[in-house]
Amino acid sequence: MKQRIARCGNRGLGTGLWVLGMLGACGVPSAVRAQPTVVNGSFESYTALPSAPGQWYFAPHWGPAGSMTGDPDYFHVQGGAGGDLPETPLAVVEPYSGQAILGWMVAGVQGSNRREYITGEFSEPLTPGVRYRLSWVMSNGTPTAFSPAGLGVSNFGVALTVGTPIQVGDSPLNLPTVFTRSAVSYSRPWEPISFAFTAESPVTHFTLGLFGTDAGAAFEIRDGNAPSMAYYFVDHFRLEVVPNALTEAQDGKGDIEVEGGESVPPPAWFVPNAFTPNNDGENDRFAPVVNAVRLRKFEVFNRWGQALYSTTEAEKSLGWDGTGPKGQPAEFGMYVWRMTVEWPDGRLEDHTGTVQLIR
Repeated sequence: MKQRIARCGNRGLGTGLWVLGMLGACGVPSAVRAQPTVVNGSFESYTALPSAPGQWYFAPHWGPAGSMTGDPDYFHVQGGAGGDLPETPLAVVEPYSGQAILGWMVAGVQGSNRREYITGEFSEPLTPGVRYRLSWVMSNGTPTAFSPAGLGVSNFGVALTVGTPIQVGDSPLNLPTVFTRSAVSYSRPWEPISFAFTAESPVTHFTLGLFGTDAGAAFEIRDGNAPSMAYYFVDHFRLEVVPNALTEAQDGKGDIEVEGGESVPPPAWFVPNAFTPNNDGENDRFAPVVNAVRLRKFEVFNRWGQALYSTTEAEKSLGWDGTGPKGQPAEFGMYVWRMTVEWPDGRLEDHTGTVQLIR
């Protein structure tokens, strides 16, 4: 008999008792919880839903690098007005996982030396001498018609500190970086990034952005005619302990390379958390993406547990088209998916999560 393990997928807010019952059984072993993590790494915890840009303070454990004027943006699928997804005032972008992302102006036009930074927090101080890998995904999204964004910049970096750094106004921070990407960063799709480092002190925070003055960076117009800022979205921050000596076998095959020779493996599977079945030819169907595993079964249910879609590995399906049992268009809202995948060693895993149907 093949071993079957239950796992949680991308999580959203509960949409009914049946949904809560499915998702509530997933747990995390105590040994895993003891490892340092990025607190609220996918911005799913919040004190309120955003209704406008600049409301970074609704995402606990994140901040603007101590600046009194910096105002990064918190966006959520269930937010309102200028705080919702996928269409923000800066660009159209879907979350990579979950329902929320963070965005900020990394730099203004070249020569202005304007900066915003975002600072995240580790669950506990890192242990000096231990090697870690920090990973996340980054995107510029697809700029809207009146977006001021569209610049790409080089030398995007990460700084580690004990405590929160203090930025004065919107002036550049001059902190030593543990990671710097020398190439110009710009990508409409989500781009995985990671790097490994050895902690030299019990650092508690990490800060992302462009450090130093504009003179040391390259600016390129990638979208729009006269963009006034380089604006980036981030999601899915993760921290893990890695061996001090990395080998090719340990790093894996087919990884996406980043600066410094480190890499982040592509996910074994990924399930989008939103789709728009409006027959415009883009994002009209909802289906999982599998890489290192085999899809054995995939199902979609409404909040009352009624099955709306099902497929198995033996079937050739393009995914759920957003219709109900009788072929009628399903209503706007949250739906539950359930998936069984098989690993190369024969292990079966069951995953559940939610998806937002947007019309």
